[in-house]
Amino acid sequence: MTAPKISIVAPSYNNGRFLDDFIQSILNQTEPDFELIIVDDASTDNTKEVLAKYSDPRIRIITHAYNQGVNAGMNHGIEAAAAPLVTKIDPDDVAELDFLKKALKIFSERPEVNLLYVSLSCIDENNNPLPRKFILNSKMTAADCLKRMFFVRNCLSASGMVFRKEAIMPYLPLHQGLLHFSDSFMHIVLLM
Repeated sequence: MTAPKISIVAPSYNNGRFLDDFIQSILNQTEPDFELIIVDDASTDNTKEVLAKYSDPRIRIITHAYNQGVNAGMNHGIEAAAAPLVTKIDPDDVAELDFLKKALKIFSERPEVNLLYVSLSCIDENNNPLPRKFILNSKMTAADCLKRMFFVRNCLSASGMVFRKEAIMPYLPLHQGLLHFSDSFMHIVLLM
C-alpha cells in the first residue's frame, strides 16, 4: 500500500454539527489521493454517530478515551499521518474543492517550500459568507507586516496550513501546557 500524497489532520471536540459539511468538503476534493485523520478528543455530542456514517477507506478515526486537548489531537494526528505533507483543518471549517490539488502543485513545483498558508474566507455556522477584514496589504513593508502580525493581530491561520511532516517532527510533541497556543507555536517554529 502506497502512502497518500497528503494527510489532513482534524483535531475535534464536540464538532458533530459541523462534521458532515467538513467531511463532504474533503471527500469532494478534486485531488483524491489523501487521508483524512479525525482525532475525536472524547466528544460528548453526536460526533461518534456522525463519524459512524462514513466508510470511505481514506478516513481514519483516532478516538481519545478522555479529553486531552487540541495539542494531543495534533500530536496523535501528525504522528499517524502517512503522507509527507500534512494539513491541519479544523472540523468546523470547509475546504474549497481544489484546495488539495493547488497545495500539492505548489509543493511539487517548489521543493524548498516547507510551509504554505492559504487565503481564507470566513463563514458563519450556516456556511454564509462573513465580511472580510484585511490587516495586511501589498504596500506594507515586510517589517510592517511582521509587526502587524505579531503585535496587532495574527492573520496566520493554522486551519488550512500545509507543511512537510519532516519539518514539524523535531518540535513534536506539542506541549500540553500550551493549551490553545499550539497554533502560534507551530507558526513560529515552522517559519523559523
